[in-house]
Amino acid sequence: MPTSLSANPDIATTTRSHQGHAALSRQAIVDERRAVFGYELFERPRAAANDDALLFDALSDVGSETLAGKKQVFIQCSFENMADGHVELLDPETVVLEIRTPGLQSADGIEIRRSILERVTQDGFRLAFDHAILQPAYASWLPLASFIKLDMDVLLTDDLGAVVRSARTRTKAQVVADQIKTSAQYEQMKAFGVKLFQGNWFAQPAPIPDKAPRSA
Repeated sequence: MPTSLSANPDIATTTRSHQGHAALSRQAIVDERRAVFGYELFERPRAAANDDALLFDALSDVGSETLAGKKQVFIQCSFENMADGHVELLDPETVVLEIRTPGLQSADGIEIRRSILERVTQDGFRLAFDHAILQPAYASWLPLASFIKLDMDVLLTDDLGAVVRSARTRTKAQVVADQIKTSAQYEQMKAFGVKLFQGNWFAQPAPIPDKAPRSA
């Protein structure tokens, strides 16, 4: 029977060894009218995938409204931090957890991680996945997806329509076209029915003043 995912002690040491908070940046996620829907927050420069506890500290210290106004906040979240309960520091009404679909996993590994994802959704969090969740191995995760982000730097142009259709027919998730760099990409994805967009063509990542309290 699957058990909880064990925390990585090296990760725990890394995330708690910093003094104060790293400088943060945000990038807008916009709708088809180019109005701001929300912001993705990340450290400046972008941190390693598992160093997300620092973002949690900043959000818990100053709140999401200080960092992103009244918009939705998207932050990358590792399975280790979900398993360790770090998400308890966050407000599920305003924060969306971005999950990187892991590489090759055993059936048990996928099930263990699904149980962790299910627990945080029961706590009220919405989840955003990359397009790899559409692979058959992760079919049990699809009902948990509120957003699916399509990386325009990775997907082949000829595959985009099929990927959008797959996401829209197999899930209830909103599709986000990510890494949009040109007007042609924007128009193409909008023609496919995509409603949310992110990328440097709309807005460059912008630094946020670090207003969180510093450690002594």
